[in-house]
Amino acid sequence: MLYPTLSQPIIILLFVVIGFFSGFIFDIFSLINYFFNNNKISRQISYFLSILPVFVIFYYLNLSFNYGQIRFYPFLLFFSSLILERITLGNIFAKLYDKCYNLNRKLWEKLSKWIYGRRKKEEKN
Repeated sequence: MLYPTLSQPIIILLFVVIGFFSGFIFDIFSLINYFFNNNKISRQISYFLSILPVFVIFYYLNLSFNYGQIRFYPFLLFFSSLILERITLGNIFAKLYDKCYNLNRKLWEKLSKWIYGRRKKEEKN
């Protein structure tokens, strides 16, 4: 058998695992976009900046492990695992961002009210 044929199970596993972990790039940039209040311009910039490294990762992965052969299954495996990560862990992280952001916002509001109330009391004295 040819050497590339023997290594196909390893190639399949690598494309799935690295595709899944490439979804975290989208999570990181969506977190950055979340702090810009999902502005249209920042959303487009974050999409571009997250798609660019994912395609570079896919290109180098295909070049180094699949010997640069362009076939359908690497695209299917890599991007389906990336989409799977976005559906599963991406939604969980989005809910976690929301809860942490709301918790921090409430904490800062209470802290600012406490500081502002303390200043008012000091000004009255």
